[in-house]
Amino acid sequence: MVHHKKNCTMAACFYAPLLLSLCAGAIGVPTVIQTTELCHGVSYGPLGCFTRDYPFNNTLELPQLPEFINTSFHLFTRRNPYNPQSLSTLDSMRSVGGSNMNPSQPTKVLIHGFLQNYRSPWIIEMTHELLAQEDVNVIAVDWGAGAGFPYTQAAANVRVVGAEVKHLISKLVVEKGTSPRNFHVIGHSLGSHAAGQAGRLLAGSLGRISGLDPADPNFTDMPPEVRLDPTDARWVDVIHTDGSPYTVYGGYGTMQPMGHIDFFPNGGKEQPGCHEDHSMYNFLEDAYRQGMTNAEYSMTCSHDRAILLFIESINSPCPFTSYPCASEEDFKAGQCLQCGNRPCPSMGYNANRYKQQGSFYLSTYPIPQYCGFHYLVRVQVGEGSSQLTGSLHATIGGEHGLTPDLTIYSGQMRAGELGDVVLAPIDVGYIRNITLTLQLNTGFLGWLSSRSIEVESIMVERIQNRNT
Repeated sequence: MVHHKKNCTMAACFYAPLLLSLCAGAIGVPTVIQTTELCHGVSYGPLGCFTRDYPFNNTLELPQLPEFINTSFHLFTRRNPYNPQSLSTLDSMRSVGGSNMNPSQPTKVLIHGFLQNYRSPWIIEMTHELLAQEDVNVIAVDWGAGAGFPYTQAAANVRVVGAEVKHLISKLVVEKGTSPRNFHVIGHSLGSHAAGQAGRLLAGSLGRISGLDPADPNFTDMPPEVRLDPTDARWVDVIHTDGSPYTVYGGYGTMQPMGHIDFFPNGGKEQPGCHEDHSMYNFLEDAYRQGMTNAEYSMTCSHDRAILLFIESINSPCPFTSYPCASEEDFKAGQCLQCGNRPCPSMGYNANRYKQQGSFYLSTYPIPQYCGFHYLVRVQVGEGSSQLTGSLHATIGGEHGLTPDLTIYSGQMRAGELGDVVLAPIDVGYIRNITLTLQLNTGFLGWLSSRSIEVESIMVERIQNRNT
C-alpha cells in the first residue's frame, strides 16, 4: 500500500483560496486512453508510456496531451541575453544549428512551477545573473499551459515535462556532441520534480540538479521514481524554505531531504520577513488591508524565497556558509558548527564546490542582502543577577569594521549561559572587542527594582571562516 501524505484534492491544492471555483471548472484537453500490450495507460510517442500504476499513482491523474502542455524551450546566451531563440526537437535540431547555442559550454536549464511560465520574473532575473557569472547557454522551459488548475493535474503533467526535457538533452548529446554532465537543471516547486523526472529518464547522468523548495503535496513520502531524488543526477542540491505543515495557505514546500545535500535556511520553514496566513479569515483580512496581489504574495513568500536565495548566491561575494545539523534548534544553540576535515558548504550556486552531503542549516536576512556572517556569542550570567525580562544585545568590532546591534538573547534573564548563533551583515575579521547592552521590559514601578545583571564571562566566535 502506498502512503499518501498531504495529497491534494481537486478543490484544495493551490495558492489563491478565492479562486476555489476555478478548480471545479478547470477543463483540459481530453486524453485518449490507449491500451496496448506494452502500455496500459497513454502512449505519447517518443516521450514514452504514462500510467496510473504504482508508483505513479500519487495524483491519480494521467498527464495531459503533450500538445496541450505545449512544452517549449527558449535559449538565452551572452549574444542574446534579452531576446530568446526557440529550440525544437521536431525539426531535426535545425533550430539548434541556427541558434547561438554552443554545445561545448555548460548549459543551465530553468523549469518553473505551478501557475507560472518562462516569462516569470524570476526566470528572467536568474538568466541575467547566470550570464553575468559565466558564458553559458541558458534554456528556459515553458510548460505554462500545463501548469494551471487543478494542482493535481499539473503535478501529473511534470512527468511529460521531464520527458520533454530528457528528449531535448538526448538530441543535443547525439547530434551536437555535448554531454549530460554539461547540464545543470534548476527547478522551482513542481519544476524541481520535473527536473527529477528528466534526470531519472537520463539514468542519473545529468551533471547537476538544483531543487528550489520542491513541492510537497503529492510528492512528500512518495517513492523516489515519482519525486526529486539523489539518484537523478551526479549532484543534487536542494533548498527548503516553506516546509511548514501544508495548508491551502502555505507549507507548499517539503521538509523531506531529496538531494545529496539539503539546505534549511532559517529552519526551512517560515522565512524572516514573510507574513504567513493561517486561515481564510487571515487571507481575507490581508486582501482587504493590502489588496489581493499582496495577499497572494504573502501566501507564497516563503515558497518563493528559495528562488531569491539562489539568485543572490550566483554573484554574491557573501558565501551563504551552512553547517551540518540535525535541527534548527541545535544550529542556533551552536551545537553543530564543525564540518569535519572539509570546508563548510555554500548554499546555492556554489553548493557543488565541496561535495559535502547531508542536511545543513544557516540563517539569512528578511531582505536582500539575504546572506550574512555567523557569530556564536555566549554570555555567562552570575547568580547574583536580578530576575529581569528583556533582551541582551551586542556589537562586535574587528579589523574590518563594526557590526550593527545584534540581539543575542530575549526573555527572562537568568543565571547561567545565555546566547545564540547570530547573523551580521559584515565579516569583521579578527575580533578586537565586543560591547553588551541590556534592554529591559519594565512595567509600572519597574524603576524601583534592580536594573542590572552580573556578567562573569563573554565568548565570541567568528565561525564564518570555516568555509575557507
